[in-house]
Parts: sequence; C-alpha cells; structure tokens
Amino acid sequence: MGTTMAFYHIKNQGFSRDRLQEILGRSFPKKEKADESFFDSLKLLLGDEKAEILKAQMEQDDPSLFEEGPPSPMVAYRPDAPWLPFFEERLCEGYNASSRDACRLSRKFKAPVLAFSLFDSDLLLVSYGDAAQDIRYDCAKPNYEEMEEFDTELYKVEFPQFLAELCPGVSEDALREIWDAEEDFADDRMEKLCTALRMEPIYDRVPDGFEAITALEL
Repeated sequence: MGTTMAFYHIKNQGFSRDRLQEILGRSFPKKEKADESFFDSLKLLLGDEKAEILKAQMEQDDPSLFEEGPPSPMVAYRPDAPWLPFFEERLCEGYNASSRDACRLSRKFKAPVLAFSLFDSDLLLVSYGDAAQDIRYDCAKPNYEEMEEFDTELYKVEFPQFLAELCPGVSEDALREIWDAEEDFADDRMEKLCTALRMEPIYDRVPDGFEAITALEL
C-alpha cells in the first residue's frame, strides 16, 4: 500500500458547527491551493483559452493531479460522534504525528486529540495528547521486530493502554487482540482499531454520515 499519513481525531466536547468554524478560522487560516495559484499564473501568461487547453492536457496525462480530496483544513462533523476527524494537508499527508502534534491541536480545540499514523504500511503509530491535563502518549506497532525507522525514544513499542481508558465501552482484551494480531499491512490494524473505537479516519473524502466544517469565509 505504501502510505505515509497521519489521521487525527478530536474528542467531541459537544461542539457546534459555529464553534468549530470559529476555531478553524482563528487557528488554521485557509491557504490558496497550489494548483489554483499555478493556473492563475498561466492564465496571465498564456491567456484563459491556452491555459485551459494545457490544464486539460495535463489532466489527461495524469488524472490524479486534479483529484479533489477533502477540504483543508476541516473537521468532519456529526453531533453524536464521540470523536471528530480532523484534516489539514500539511499535518496529514506524508507526515507521521506525535503527541506533540496532538497537544498542539488539543490546545486549539480545548479537547483531547488521538492520532494514528502509518509509515509505508509497515508501522502503526498511536499518539494521544490532552493539553489541559498535560498528558501525552506515543506507542508504536511495527509489523516486524527489526524495524527501526522511527524514534524509538519517543514511541514505546507496547500496547497503548490509554485506548481502553478513553473508550470504556470497548474491552481491553478486544483491543489487545487487534494490537497483537499478525497483519500484512499496518493500515488493516489501524482500521480495525478505529472500528472498535468508533472513529472514522479521513482518507480521500469526508466519512459517510459526516459533514465537512471549514473556516468561515471572511
């Protein structure tokens, strides 16, 4: 699968849409998409018609260049969801999260934050941060013992006990079984943990049943 990505989940503190929009607007200024800026420049140089022709040619050569992913930054919102997925391109794509990142988000949203990270489908990292309580956890589950492509001083190769404490409705035995099972891909382990914990990670779209909350346009 070859994925390097971080998936953040904010503990739902009874957030309203307006509150989430306010936090996003204050803490995560929306940036212009690089491809939009690029084609705006092309239009100035070539004119609208020639720029559109070039864009069509590039899209035909590589359709993935223009595939629309989730808006960035955003919170996927459902009032009754225990955890709200968060996406910000720089913090998610090609990035592995730590409790430092979780605590930064925790301070902004004033809520605990849990993050899963994948490294080339061979490594699952689980990080947690609660800024108000000054609590941080970082655990790692490599697919094979010899793997050393992560910060072994920060991430402890052990069962993330805190998961059972965060989600008392799920038995520790069930979580340990998922954690200890042999998996070919770390992605599968993460997905099983997310299912058990009622979390919906954001991949290339907003999860079903959720709506995308972005900052208010000023």
